Amino acid sequence: MALEVQYPGTPQSLIGGTAGSVPVNAVPSTPVSATAAVNTAVTITITGTAAQSIRLTSLSCSYTAAPTGGVLTVTVNAVTILQLDIPTQGPFVIELPPGGLECAAGFNCVINLTAAGAAVNGRLNVSSYNGS
Repeated sequence: MALEVQYPGTPQSLIGGTAGSVPVNAVPSTPVSATAAVNTAVTITITGTAAQSIRLTSLSCSYTAAPTGGVLTVTVNAVTILQLDIPTQGPFVIELPPGGLECAAGFNCVINLTAAGAAVNGRLNVSSYNGS
């Protein structure tokens, strides 16, 4: 009697109804979190790869107290692709399009949460993956 071991394949989810569903491979995201000193901007840079785009799959931020002039920006190749005022302490979970926010291929993606005043720390959380 022989025992055959089968390892699981890439996780899949189905898109569509139960009849005619199409399997879709799940792509794991890499999470990054950062906190800055009081009254200092928080910046996360995701390094680009030639011929591949970065997709932001989750984005959230908060301040430890009410901010003065809080702003969240996402910049790719010196072009701001997302800019939001963050008027209160939060936390804020930014809704992104299905599949994530796609950045131009081959460039770094810089996510910045501005300094928000004396005795206020910022926190930034981002998940992303690189793909073609």
